[in-house]
Amino acid sequence: MSQGVSSSMEDVVMTNGMQESSQTELERAKFVLDGGCNDNVEEVLSTMNEIVTACKQSRAVPCVVIQAAHFMVDFLIKIKTARRGLSIVSSLLDLTARPGVLSTLHTALAQLCIASKIYHPVMPYLDTDVNSLTTTEESVLDVKHVLLYYYYGGVIYSSIRHFERAFHFFEICINVPYQTTSAIQVEAYQKYLLTSILTGHKAFRVPAYANLCGPYLTLVQAAGEKDCSKFAASLASLTPFLEKNNNLGIAKQALEHVYKGTILQLTKTFLSLSLTSLATHLKMSNVEAERRITELIIAGKLKAKVNKRDDVIYFTSSDTAFDNTDAITQLGGHLKCVMETFGNVRELNKTLSLDPKFIHKSGLHNGEEKSAKVKDSRPGSSSAKY
Repeated sequence: MSQGVSSSMEDVVMTNGMQESSQTELERAKFVLDGGCNDNVEEVLSTMNEIVTACKQSRAVPCVVIQAAHFMVDFLIKIKTARRGLSIVSSLLDLTARPGVLSTLHTALAQLCIASKIYHPVMPYLDTDVNSLTTTEESVLDVKHVLLYYYYGGVIYSSIRHFERAFHFFEICINVPYQTTSAIQVEAYQKYLLTSILTGHKAFRVPAYANLCGPYLTLVQAAGEKDCSKFAASLASLTPFLEKNNNLGIAKQALEHVYKGTILQLTKTFLSLSLTSLATHLKMSNVEAERRITELIIAGKLKAKVNKRDDVIYFTSSDTAFDNTDAITQLGGHLKCVMETFGNVRELNKTLSLDPKFIHKSGLHNGEEKSAKVKDSRPGSSSAKY
């Protein structure tokens, strides 16, 4: 971006100049970002950093700056350097954001986070529920930004495997009132159906989207029937389609969830089960079935023991798995208590055995027993045997 554009936009920020001047600078900034200096990202970032500095000094972020930020976001994503815009948009949000109030900058930051696969800058905003929309940039805030915010939020939560929150965001996205069927909402509905499998929530059928999401409804039906083989077969046939729609990863996670749910359901029915029977039930090899069981045990999702010699899985009801620091510390505490108790009993026994009163009493008792035995053994005694 040229020095002239930089200086002019700083003047607009500092003076919060007239609307016509702001619009002129916006057009100039858009021209530069769209094609004026695509080979010089440093100038773009330098200019935007100068604008952010000016905004911090004036404690104001004019609408023209917000729009310029959106142009920058599109530009950086286009040249695959999205991460370099995170600090700029984050700084603008720090100046404008209010708790629970949604603005277009929230959408821009979420978009950059997805493109860069760096999610922590936007997480504090996503974790705060929205209760109103911003009123300071009404000219640029529209339904599209709201839809994108919740769609991006669902994608981010899915990426970090917070599926409950992802389901919530996709559900809001598909329920936002809109005049026509939005492509954003159709994509959100696809992911909504898949996350419903992962969370166990019932997915509502929305006629406006259902006709466009038939394959996903097939997967949901197979998951509801707890039919692993049907789900796996459907997933295999839909792999190219899902990959094209960037949903193959989450669909594979849904398959793993169906397998896990089926295995856990068996533990409620059987106390033990042969590995061969489990593999037959899941329609997979013994090796694959054993791998899944082992993964569940290691993850702490299943309490079981695998006897490879007898080819049997024993399901246990123990809630304690000594596979973490807290459990080991607890076990060590119990062992220490037992050892201390044993030591105390041993010392008490030693002290008691040396006590004169105890020795005297024990001697008298032993003497009485000996006397009784001698008396019983005398000739003529009633107890004497001949």
